[in-house]
Amino acid sequence: MWNLAPATAKEEIALPPGYEAVHVSISVRADPLLGKFVREYTDSTGTETIERFRSLSVTTTVADLAEWHWHPGDHGNTIQPDRTQRKNATAAWQLRSQNGQLTYSVRDKLPVRIVAAGAESVSAAVLVQCALTDAAYQSWRQGVYDLLLAAHQEAQREYREEQARLAMRGASSVRERSPARNQQMVREELRRLVLAWLTDQSPFPGRPAVLVDHPEDTHLPTALEVAADIQFLEQAFEWQNMVYVCYPYYWARTDQWDDLRLLETADPELGQFLRAGSVRVVLPARPSMQCQVEHWLAFRQPWAGGTPPTPDKPAYVSVAQEIRDQLLPPPDGIPGESWEVRLPTPFRWLDASARLPHNPRGVLGLPPNEPVRPLCDHPDGHGDHVDGEE
Repeated sequence: MWNLAPATAKEEIALPPGYEAVHVSISVRADPLLGKFVREYTDSTGTETIERFRSLSVTTTVADLAEWHWHPGDHGNTIQPDRTQRKNATAAWQLRSQNGQLTYSVRDKLPVRIVAAGAESVSAAVLVQCALTDAAYQSWRQGVYDLLLAAHQEAQREYREEQARLAMRGASSVRERSPARNQQMVREELRRLVLAWLTDQSPFPGRPAVLVDHPEDTHLPTALEVAADIQFLEQAFEWQNMVYVCYPYYWARTDQWDDLRLLETADPELGQFLRAGSVRVVLPARPSMQCQVEHWLAFRQPWAGGTPPTPDKPAYVSVAQEIRDQLLPPPDGIPGESWEVRLPTPFRWLDASARLPHNPRGVLGLPPNEPVRPLCDHPDGHGDHVDGEE
């Protein structure tokens, strides 16, 4: 046969999701077809039959790349012009790898087409270089962000649950302290700052009398020396009547503004104090010690340079009075010699009934609610106590 039908092969190379083909490398190996040819003599006196390998023509097309044509052979119609070629000899042709850059990106599938003429068999190796698409990269970024966000939210949820468990167990932390305890901490901190101003010492070193090497013991001479200052500064002022106003964060250093204004706490009053850039404090002196306070401000000497007052002196403050001042009076009612205080108790009511004792009248001791049996002796010393009863 003079004109053989070309062999054609088509393939589609599946590309990985999210990638696109940008570069292709192809190498081809072909075995030529052995054929018989009738050749006319030069002087036109006759013909001869010869057996030679046919010429090869291989064309490959990848996507939109220009076709590659290869026509091996020295004389155009044969690979081996040697007339001594044996009848059953075979030949092979190896083409060097050809590289090509795709002019446009190909996704999903890369079409490859090979057409070979004059070949008994053809094999081709196609190497495709892919690149990650922008859409796939953005999707990967979004996926990583979603995973990190989900992990962060899960960590926050576990943290809140742990905080709730600690609160149930009575663990102490800034968020779990009661508003009353927070208020006490704020007032104590302001007292420390006021004492630093009154003693002209910043930072305020306190008046320690504990031995450094033996913290379980006290250095008595030092304790006696600093006792006068401590007693005076604690008793000369009405600390329970100290009032203050917190000013905004912008009175603090500018490098603290971002941290202060964004600070949040569970207790609003505590947060207002922690965010404050300045605080105005008004502290009244005890009426009986006004002159002694003025002497301290002028000379830094307690008790006007003398000794602490004795119980028979007007400036003397009893222990009961100090306790009463620290407990603070109730916010309403008539001022008097009594005050209210609530103390915790370890006792529990254990009874088959869930009802607690109840006094329907709510008042004892005043007519018509006198107790059946007197709780105390009569003024004349004669009481009606019953043995074994209270």
